Amino acid sequence: MDLLCFKIFVRSGSINLISMEKFQCHLLALLVALLSHLMFGELEYIQTTHTFVQQLYITVKLKILVGVVTVSLVGGLPWYLGTTQNGINSRMFRSWQHSFAFGDVCTKQVNELSFHGRSFLPFSCPADCAATSSRVWGSTIYTDDSYICAAAIHDGRITDSGGSFRVYKLGGMSLYTAQDQNGISSKSFANWQGSFAFEDYCLRQSVQLDFGEDVSTIFHCPPGCQDTTSRLWGTDIYTDDSYICAAALHGSVITDAMGGVVIVTKSGQRSNYSNSTRNGITSKSYGSWPRSFRVMGM
Repeated sequence: MDLLCFKIFVRSGSINLISMEKFQCHLLALLVALLSHLMFGELEYIQTTHTFVQQLYITVKLKILVGVVTVSLVGGLPWYLGTTQNGINSRMFRSWQHSFAFGDVCTKQVNELSFHGRSFLPFSCPADCAATSSRVWGSTIYTDDSYICAAAIHDGRITDSGGSFRVYKLGGMSLYTAQDQNGISSKSFANWQGSFAFEDYCLRQSVQLDFGEDVSTIFHCPPGCQDTTSRLWGTDIYTDDSYICAAALHGSVITDAMGGVVIVTKSGQRSNYSNSTRNGITSKSYGSWPRSFRVMGM
């Protein structure tokens, strides 16, 4: 992983910083954010070249002095969220080809991120994060203290070359299952207060699952799917384009508060699917449909 480290040795007076030519982002914004996080005092800056800066001269009037930070260079994101924190207002921005973050991105955890009321955030990982895979608990849905980038490799969202994806913040679950895949071994765990995933699994349908040669497969339903139940046809046996987790809630296989791991078993055509109301969820009736499924607990 390439790390760009700015070691700022500060004395009273002014300092000059010159950017690396290979890094063609708006380095001015980086340095202003960096200095704002590290120093109390007045900050003045002048931009002496173009928007994509190759040389910057930063004049800092200091009241206190501090030391060393690490800036990790990562790939671009489809959008950047604007927030106000620590007295600084950042602005929302559209997609951009390069990003940076403070610290080692490979060891970032979801419980360290600020979602600012959103259910998901874009996230980008640098290369070589598979080497930091010691903290990965779960499969499909992970504990929120797992390393995000190692979990993304484990889930197949990216390779060890890095990449970008969405991170969905979820509630806690009673069980996280271990699995060896994509060169990373995750561990099992029970009863943790926060989780995350890389897509909204409340929207997953049986027809979208890969059963391989089997008739049944395991699926992880996150907490909080109670409001995602618009696609549900049948009772006990459902059309295969119904939401799996809605069916599991409707059939009392899981609870909305904790979600859970379920077994999805595919079945064939039925001439009729009946409607019913269970656990606050109303399924719809339907006529003949060529494929169906049922959901059971582990």
